[in-house]
Amino acid sequence: MRSSSKTYYEKLDHLRLFAATLVLLYHTWAAAGGPQATSNWLEQFVLLGNTGVTLFLVLSGFLFTLLTDGGNKAIIYPRFLANRALRIFPLLTVLFIGAMAVHQRDATVTGALSFLLFSNLGKSPLFQFSNALWTVAVECQFYIMFPFLIRFAHRQGAGYLIGLAVFWIGWRTVIATLFGASFAPGDANYVYFTMLGRFDQFLIGMIAGLVHLKSPRLLRSPYALGLGAVVALCCFHLISVTGSLWKNDPRCMPVSALEALLWAGLLLAYFQSRSQLPAAAGRALAALGQCSYSLYLLHIYVVLIINKYGGWVHLVSDPGANAILNGLLLVWPPALLLSYFSYRLIEAPFLSLRTPYTRPSASAGVAPPVASSPAPGAAARRQH
Repeated sequence: MRSSSKTYYEKLDHLRLFAATLVLLYHTWAAAGGPQATSNWLEQFVLLGNTGVTLFLVLSGFLFTLLTDGGNKAIIYPRFLANRALRIFPLLTVLFIGAMAVHQRDATVTGALSFLLFSNLGKSPLFQFSNALWTVAVECQFYIMFPFLIRFAHRQGAGYLIGLAVFWIGWRTVIATLFGASFAPGDANYVYFTMLGRFDQFLIGMIAGLVHLKSPRLLRSPYALGLGAVVALCCFHLISVTGSLWKNDPRCMPVSALEALLWAGLLLAYFQSRSQLPAAAGRALAALGQCSYSLYLLHIYVVLIINKYGGWVHLVSDPGANAILNGLLLVWPPALLLSYFSYRLIEAPFLSLRTPYTRPSASAGVAPPVASSPAPGAAARRQH
């Protein structure tokens, strides 16, 4: 995960690849004949594979907090937004062209404008073309707010973010209490697809970033990651059994925050761990992780093609295990290949145009635009 400041965190690319793969397996599950319920804990985790989206959101909050040194670096707001646009919009434009072509007969100008910040609305042509695109809207909405959030956290401490997250969970509960009954009992899309259900997950990622900056050795023990993984698996099992995640019930509104906390703990444990993958394996996984944005947005088309032409294969007798193997062996390789070309031909050229958007400041926060040009070579090694 390379930034415009040349800062690179290889382990975060590993986690991005894991998150995208988890979502891929989730989308493959039903198409490849996976059952609606299972008693196998690992298969239950794959059935909750949309939790990979939560990991992405926690990663965003964590990464930007590190890149801004917890608010100690002032953010040049126009450059920050320009970098985000160069990161998000090139590939999104490719999908937008496809969406408008497919929906050419019934698309409207208003619907087309959802391309900017509102691809998570149900009537958006982008959402109808690929419901994975809702996350782009949520991410962009967070990007607009982040420079202000990190400024407030720098002034008031992590307690500000904790208080805001608690407030947001309460606000979500109020909305669910007052308006949840107007939706079907199983319909929590008004929470799942919007900032109402996701804002506190970004905040939890930011809090994890502040924890790391203050205590970078907190979870360095090689046992921390293993213990955290066991705890997380047990919690996801309970979430699966109770069906409490993204349930249209005011009592279940805090569960998505618990989900984010689980990922934040695992993120910190992996990021701080003294244990390292072999150098070659680490570099290989990081290289694949650079393609995770393309992998996340494009894998669904590989699933649809295989599903349309009856390409699923019977490998083992257990339908859940068979669906997972189809995802790993039949979907993952061509999806990665497609994502590689997408990254190299669409994403990377625009990423090279980004410029640093932070500078040290005694009164860190959102800085005004500056007229100075970036130093020669500053465009190198940019990813996020």
